[in-house]
Amino acid sequence: MHSEVSQFLDQSDRLEFDKENNRFNRVRFKPKTKDASELLTFLQDGLAIKEDTDPPVWLNTGGRAGNVIAFRNKIVDILTGEEIEPSSALWIHHAVGYDWEPLARCPVTEGALAQWFPGDEESPQAVWEQLGLAMTEDLCFEKGLMLIGPPRSGKGCIATIAQALVGTAAYASLDVATWVAKDTSREVLIGKRLGVFEDMRLQPERWFGERRDPGGLGHASVELMLKLTSGNSQTFARKYIGDWTGVTPIKLWIVSNEVPNLNDHVLPSRFVKLAFGQSFLGREDITLKPRLLKELPGIAQKALAAYRAAKVEGRLTQPKAGHALKAEVAANSNPWMAFFEAWLVADPAASVPCWEVFAIFQTWAKASGNSALLKQVPDASKLTVPLRKLPGLAALTTIKPHGTPREYVGLRLKTAAERSPA
Repeated sequence: MHSEVSQFLDQSDRLEFDKENNRFNRVRFKPKTKDASELLTFLQDGLAIKEDTDPPVWLNTGGRAGNVIAFRNKIVDILTGEEIEPSSALWIHHAVGYDWEPLARCPVTEGALAQWFPGDEESPQAVWEQLGLAMTEDLCFEKGLMLIGPPRSGKGCIATIAQALVGTAAYASLDVATWVAKDTSREVLIGKRLGVFEDMRLQPERWFGERRDPGGLGHASVELMLKLTSGNSQTFARKYIGDWTGVTPIKLWIVSNEVPNLNDHVLPSRFVKLAFGQSFLGREDITLKPRLLKELPGIAQKALAAYRAAKVEGRLTQPKAGHALKAEVAANSNPWMAFFEAWLVADPAASVPCWEVFAIFQTWAKASGNSALLKQVPDASKLTVPLRKLPGLAALTTIKPHGTPREYVGLRLKTAAERSPA
């Protein structure tokens, strides 16, 4: 603002009295630094907007305008399709670089999705829902998106579409190494609708003697992701001005060639998982991205329609093709979940001897490189505690029928068929 005011004053004139000719002449103002500062102070005193007011907002009512987007040709309520007359009462930053066209279509994008997910209708549907959700401020689903697969499999194209779809002002490119590095690092999240961790790379697992460092996502990042996906109110430090407190409507996407270790048993459940099964490396279509971006008006229409349908349904699509990835993410993020996914099934009608589960656990821990867990659980009596921390097992109980070993109730071992990758 100081720069804008300085430029305005520098282009202004002032009246100077010419005594010799007894008249006023217009001369260049030639502002000093204090002139801009004094004008800013004067303007600030006359503003009726509170310091904690965040766009988009209706200034005449103070109400949020979160569903409104400024397209190149129209201002639109994206949830209803209602066109809104331009008004000085609307303070909005989220302008996008394409037109609002209710009849637009996107055949190239539909064809690309069919190519990336052959024979799979659910994965493209999930993409459409997530693109539409990213355009809104809606946090009711409490979900982000995970795009995992080999290089040149379509992940980057979808992320590029998403960035153009929501607009530069509503998009944040994130990096796990820096987004929690300083108190002010989180300032970039304020007001954003979509934040993407592009090509996420996490610290690998390491061993120091018998001590295991699981690597993966750091504690501060885990905590922040949980709060953001939950839509919790937060306080972010800002450079040179006061702290900001509020709810930022950001949806988080993780794009990676590798299955991430999120180092938490809850966080993996906050993401829809999209698995990309084939790579086009060496046979890329270098004209594809430009052709996709030409279809933004049509993409916006189809994405918002998919989002509205998901809203009515009350859930987002988790493709069946991503179930294996879902299990792998959970296993990578928690070794106890890895053991559970490999060998156990929650079954209210079943039971299994505790000693049998413990014996299998010992064998699994040694074979999977998780021998350090054996120090935490030296005998069968200690195994119940970590199992109860897994999702859905908080009420896990044991019984000791007369004359028989103690059993877990509500748990059974997987059959050989269930353990088979096929």
